[in-house]
Amino acid sequence: MHQRCLPSLRSCPVRISLLILCLCLLFITATRLLELHHGSFLGGLSVLRQSGYGVVEYLNEEIINKEGQQPVPPPPPPLRHHGEPSQVVGQCGNPPEELAFLPRPELDLTDTILYTRRCIKPIFGETDRDVITNITTPLITHQTAVNFTSCTTDIKLPPCDPLPLQVSYPYPKRTYEHLTFGVASTHDRLNASLPAFSHWLAGTGAQLVCIVVDTTSNLSSLQQLYHQHDINATFVPPKPIITNQETIMREVPVEQHHFMLLRELLLHHSSPVTRWLAVIDDDTFFPSLSPLNRALSSFDPSRPLWLGSLSDDFDAVKLRGFMAYGGAGIFLSVPLANQLLPHMESCVQTATLHTGDGILRDCIYAHSRTKLTIIPGLYQHDMHGDVSGFYESGVSPLSVHHWKSWYREPIPDMAGIAEYCGDCWLQRWVFAQDDVLLANGYSITQYTTTGHGGVGIKGVDLGRMEATWARAAAGHEFDFSYGPLRKRLTGAEKKSWKLVDAQRMGEGDDNRHVFRQTYVHRHGDGDDDDDDKWAGEADEEEKEEERERRERRERRERKRGAEKMDQVIDLFWDISQNFLPQT
Repeated sequence: MHQRCLPSLRSCPVRISLLILCLCLLFITATRLLELHHGSFLGGLSVLRQSGYGVVEYLNEEIINKEGQQPVPPPPPPLRHHGEPSQVVGQCGNPPEELAFLPRPELDLTDTILYTRRCIKPIFGETDRDVITNITTPLITHQTAVNFTSCTTDIKLPPCDPLPLQVSYPYPKRTYEHLTFGVASTHDRLNASLPAFSHWLAGTGAQLVCIVVDTTSNLSSLQQLYHQHDINATFVPPKPIITNQETIMREVPVEQHHFMLLRELLLHHSSPVTRWLAVIDDDTFFPSLSPLNRALSSFDPSRPLWLGSLSDDFDAVKLRGFMAYGGAGIFLSVPLANQLLPHMESCVQTATLHTGDGILRDCIYAHSRTKLTIIPGLYQHDMHGDVSGFYESGVSPLSVHHWKSWYREPIPDMAGIAEYCGDCWLQRWVFAQDDVLLANGYSITQYTTTGHGGVGIKGVDLGRMEATWARAAAGHEFDFSYGPLRKRLTGAEKKSWKLVDAQRMGEGDDNRHVFRQTYVHRHGDGDDDDDDKWAGEADEEEKEEERERRERRERRERKRGAEKMDQVIDLFWDISQNFLPQT
């Protein structure tokens, strides 16, 4: 047997070598396949972490497609719609609920912010809101750096230290059917103005009559949209006027629509309860109808009355004359409107100033003995550029104007707090420990004690309005309306957090409500002295374009370094039923 095996043993090494070679090739191939599959799996998980797609779902799809098919790639991250709170911080995790809305594109914050918050406990009572209240504790108590692109999910927010503030009672809930407002504007502008109109008209019962000057179509859909927001609005097409006894018709120029509104209001939208007919612009804004009605109630609507306000710029008064300026709001009693009604066509033809408020002035002087009665608190706001001096002065406006054109401020958000504490909008508190002034709903300002002549808040005369807007300090044109003024602070003399957003938050189990105000200091703001920003007589549109270009440059500069941070202060107002007065 041993001899028979010898011949076969001579070929054994060759066979063994071939077997070993085959096993090696098989091992290498299997290893490579595992590596490829493993890499695909890890790659898929990497994408999953960014997309929020479930690991179980991904594995199930791998199993379904394992038999010779290409793996189904995980879906992309969900699209973020403009205006919706972000639910993803960077590429990892979710932020705390309190910070979920901050990474929105429209807020344009740096990736890392320095965050502060305080919880306001309003103390309701009969207070003098014009008196600046001194708070003995600092406003900014804790600050935390928050990186929205970090994968760290354990973000520890700073404590929300309680801050009691004395405020007025909320305005009483009532309706104002005796007020009728008229405006003439384009379809697009009226559509865009809905949020602002909703702030002060929704649920009030007051009438809004709109002449849509550029179209006769889609008026019913626009009217329905306003009705859905509980605004008693009527939209009508432009009306021609009769120029002679042969009833020849001609189109009314846009400048005349505001005057001709009176005929529409009087003939078609007044009732026995109507007391005042108001002519306004589409960017006239009333924080609330309650203080406006309080001011109007001082006058007898059974008499022919013409109520309003001059321009705040004396140059405008010298140019256009002594009259009620339409942007601030013009109010006529029904008896005066009836006196003017027979003369409206002739008033258009004989006017010396062809604007709505100018035609109205000439018509009143020509056909009645009524003279203008000025109502303090109605503001025409013929002011350009930085109007922080006005809004930080403690003023309590009945109306503001030009906030979407000559300057830009989020007025409806700013005035949102007025619903919960009445006259508290723009009320001021001083926090002397950190040299801070809170102008409620507009800004938080820190007056520095170092650099560029910083004097701290004790060195600032808060009884005077700061001359921040164009031409405010160039002459004395605004002294009669806002004087005495104080010098504008520039550079490092003050640091401001401006309100960028305000919203009412949801109910909790204890029926508590919160109104949140978000104030932001942009990195780089205040670094440059901008005294000449509005110098000269350049076209206002060019000034606005230059301002927007400068802001875009500043945003790019802010985002170039991770160490450069915007600073955010959230004020959470407790507006629960426990704190609201009984009515």
